[in-house]
Amino acid sequence: MAAAIGFEFAVVAIAKQSVVVEVGFEVDAAAVAAVAAGGAAARNVFFAAEGHAAVAAVAGLHEYLGFINKHDNKTPEKDNISELRRYELPERRPRLLKRLALILLTLVIVAAAALYVLYFRRTPLPAAAPHARVVPAISTIPGIAVCWVETGKTFSRFSFGSTAGSVLVRHPAGDLLIDTGNSSHFDDEIRGFPFGTWLKLKSLAGELKPESPLPQLLRQIGEDPAKLRWAIPSHVHLDHSGGLMDLPPLPVLLTREELQFANDPSVQARGYVIAAHVQKFPSVAAPTLQFNPVPYETFDESADLYKDGSVVVVPLRGHTPGSVGIFVNLSPERRMFYVGDAVDDERGFEERVGKSMILLDSDNAGKVADQIVGRLNDLHEKVPGLAIIPAHGRSAYKKFFPGGPQSCVSNQYTR
Repeated sequence: MAAAIGFEFAVVAIAKQSVVVEVGFEVDAAAVAAVAAGGAAARNVFFAAEGHAAVAAVAGLHEYLGFINKHDNKTPEKDNISELRRYELPERRPRLLKRLALILLTLVIVAAAALYVLYFRRTPLPAAAPHARVVPAISTIPGIAVCWVETGKTFSRFSFGSTAGSVLVRHPAGDLLIDTGNSSHFDDEIRGFPFGTWLKLKSLAGELKPESPLPQLLRQIGEDPAKLRWAIPSHVHLDHSGGLMDLPPLPVLLTREELQFANDPSVQARGYVIAAHVQKFPSVAAPTLQFNPVPYETFDESADLYKDGSVVVVPLRGHTPGSVGIFVNLSPERRMFYVGDAVDDERGFEERVGKSMILLDSDNAGKVADQIVGRLNDLHEKVPGLAIIPAHGRSAYKKFFPGGPQSCVSNQYTR
């Protein structure tokens, strides 16, 4: 057959004159000549008499091109795949790592943008209407101290970290607990809500679940929970009144407005108030906190709990109908004003900005709540030495309590 149009035959002697022949599509005259020569030397047309005879290498053909060797465990396919993997994997690995890094970077950027939009971006609010300040007469009363009792925290290493828990006021006439944080039974309390409500509570208030039950933390600072005189929630939301479930029974100070709000079925259905917590409150018909028309600082009403000016409560209606703020006066120079959730953090009263987007729907009356923010900003500018403490603003606590959580400050010393 002419070399120009002939096929290449590759022949391998296997055993007992068995051969496997593959037909290639490349024309190679030298190969054809070599095969023909091998056949002429033998008595058969193509093969030697014995299958053991060696066949000379055919020039121009790859060692395994088109052949199957049934007596060799090393097949061409396996060798070729291994060879390909050996060279392909190192080449593909950098590309894979680059893609993973790009995906990770994208996720970080999206998360940062979401955090900025949901938490950090806030619109400045209008300034409060002018209001005269009534300067209180404050005396130093021996034996008064205030303690930070932290039951939960998030992002504690950052300036925007959150906290939850209580402020304990030690007073010769009986100790007062301001707020109580979440219940140690938080997960059980929210289990029955629809999924959307459950998820919201779990991802917001649930991030501040108690690390230890409130009574245990009180005992760590030398306080006997059974000897508390009062508890006063800044408002009745579950992350401020839940700790009552862990405490022995004690009088809870709440206004009629807040009690009506707490007993509203629609409020409980939204998960802001837990029905079991309400059982710890006084009845709507017998409120335990009432304001007198006695101006205090920039507020028109007030209630002096101990009648000595050491602890004075004022209304901060807006976040809830009966939200309150509590002034604790250790001395004329050392004072704090606990404002609950009237603002998220120090930015609220320093920059006069409202709630972050993620917490906007927690305000019962948004416009009224915004007015309170303006009032707090006005007070901050008039009395810069007053420490305003948002309930969840951890950085504000750290400034007033240099000893950190589970520490106390008095008019004489810090411990």
